[in-house]
Formats: sequence, C-alpha cells, structure tokens
Amino acid sequence: MFEDYMFLKIVIYGRIFSWMYREFLRILQRRRKLDMTPPPELKGVVKKHTYGRAQSYASEKVYFQTFYDFCSLIIEIAVLLYGALPYFWNKMASSNQCEVIILLTISYSKSSNSLLEL
Repeated sequence: MFEDYMFLKIVIYGRIFSWMYREFLRILQRRRKLDMTPPPELKGVVKKHTYGRAQSYASEKVYFQTFYDFCSLIIEIAVLLYGALPYFWNKMASSNQCEVIILLTISYSKSSNSLLEL
C-alpha cells in the first residue's frame, strides 16, 4: 500500500519505536512506585501514609500517561497514513481564503516578533 513512501514508513516506525522505548522506561519506574514504604533517607521527614498516597498518585499518573500516549500515537499514525494534513492543505489552497490565511500568519508573526514589519 505504501511501497513508494519510504520516508513515511520511517517516520511511523520511528514514532512507534520511541513509544515502545518510553513504555519500557515507564515499566521500570512502575516497579519502584509500587513500593509504599518510604526510603531510609525520608524516615523522619515524611509519614508512611503520606508517602504511600504520593506513590499511589504517581502510579495512577503513569497509567493515565500510558493511555494518553497510546491514543496520541494512534491518532498521529492515522493522520499520517490517511493523508489528512495534505488533504487539508490542498483544500485550503484551492479555496479563496488562501490570502486570508497568509495575512493571518503574517500578522501573528508580527505580534509575536517586533522586528517583522509589513
């Protein structure tokens, strides 16, 4: 299906590989967060209950981040595979609002950078 798009394949495989590597690192961190006893350095500083709650929150945050990253990966791959960005670029270029988009981009650049003048 995408034999002619070698660069697209590289981008998609690279994105999947980076997601898998981040998940591997999260799995390693997850083991550390499951231990609810505070380390010896924090024995007098933090109560066991407070440390356990902080670890529980961190663990739930990791689960949510995993789910969020997976959904983002699926959406990014779908956009790349089905050509949504080129479709919208071509649709906008064929419409009569192309000049308006260019002026909006320039005005945004002008507001963010005082050196650029029309």
